[in-house]
Amino acid sequence: MAKNVSELVKRANQLAAECEKKKDYKQAIELYIKAINLDPKSTLAVTSLSAIYFNMGKYGLVEKILLAALKLSPENSFFYFQLGQLYTTERKFE
Repeated sequence: MAKNVSELVKRANQLAAECEKKKDYKQAIELYIKAINLDPKSTLAVTSLSAIYFNMGKYGLVEKILLAALKLSPENSFFYFQLGQLYTTERKFE
C-alpha cells in the first residue's frame, strides 16, 4: 500500500475516533467506511465500525462486515473475536 494511502487511512481512523468520542456516530461511520474503502484489511476501521453497529443492534451489518473482512484477511484474530461476540449475543452456537 502506498504511503499516502496508509496515511489517509490512519487519518480517517483518527477523525472517526474523535467523532465517536463526541457521539457523532453518523460521521464516525462515514469515516470508517472511507478508511475501509481505502484499505479493506484495516483492522481498526473494520473492528470499530463493527462495534458501532453492534452497539446499535444492527447485527446483520456486523456479520456482513466481518465476514467480508475475513475473506480478505482470514488470519485476523480480531475479526474472529468480534464475530464470536456477535454469535454469542445472537445465541448462534452452531
